Amino acid sequence: MSWDRYQSRDPRRIDPMKTPLYDYVVLDTETTGFKPENGAKLIEIGAVKIHGGKLVDRYEQLIDPHQHIPEHITSLTGINDSMVIGQPDVSQAIIRFDKWLGPRTIIMAHNASFDLSFLDAAMKTVNGGMFFFPHRFVDTLEMSRKIHPEKPSHKVAVLIRDYGIGDVEEHRALSDATQENMLYEAMRREEFGCQMGYEDMFNPECRDYLKSRKPSQREQEIAKLEKQADKKHDMYGNKTLYEVSGEVAAIYESQKALRLRLESIEEKLDELLRTQKGLG
Repeated sequence: MSWDRYQSRDPRRIDPMKTPLYDYVVLDTETTGFKPENGAKLIEIGAVKIHGGKLVDRYEQLIDPHQHIPEHITSLTGINDSMVIGQPDVSQAIIRFDKWLGPRTIIMAHNASFDLSFLDAAMKTVNGGMFFFPHRFVDTLEMSRKIHPEKPSHKVAVLIRDYGIGDVEEHRALSDATQENMLYEAMRREEFGCQMGYEDMFNPECRDYLKSRKPSQREQEIAKLEKQADKKHDMYGNKTLYEVSGEVAAIYESQKALRLRLESIEEKLDELLRTQKGLG
């Protein structure tokens, strides 16, 4: 079964295999059913905002669907009728969420077409139903199918166990969005390697990754990291961070001296960072 049979044809879709992303929002929704066209409603939105590969904000909002929440949904999510009384309705909630997102923010979800169908339906309750949810998206379900087409299941509950992220999918929007971000990070490293930034050359996970690469691949990836370092300003004294990253690159080319030299470079970086804090 080919993974691309399930690839969305939505014009807002971004190919998850084209380039690694470090600025985006991962979202998850809880609903009263599967399809908004059949009367199912949003009851919760949760999201984590990522900037430069780091978590910078969280969002969590219950929504009053103005209808009874089915018992099986309450059993799954823990959300009941009393919890949503007095919460924003769907029109208010989608306006607040879109404002929190900000313009042109890339969103990410697992099985994104499901979440987008409810966000689109919510947006249509605003301004006379003229608009769709105005954000481009990445689907981590599509990404998983591409990376591991041999897997019989690509459900979040299965993938978080496979990647050692967690044992249970909680079925609450914020906690699920948090796990799905960790899932994207794991798949991004698996597919694109450790390319988040030159600072991560000091991260043990990224060091091990670079050491495992073939020399030609390692040289290419280090060159990319050095280009990032070259864009940094010399604010920290006589030695720039570019020079430090260059020394790190030399370490990877000298396997015999790896451990001792790496410790020396890490000490230098710590000293530079302490100097930076002192200047701040």
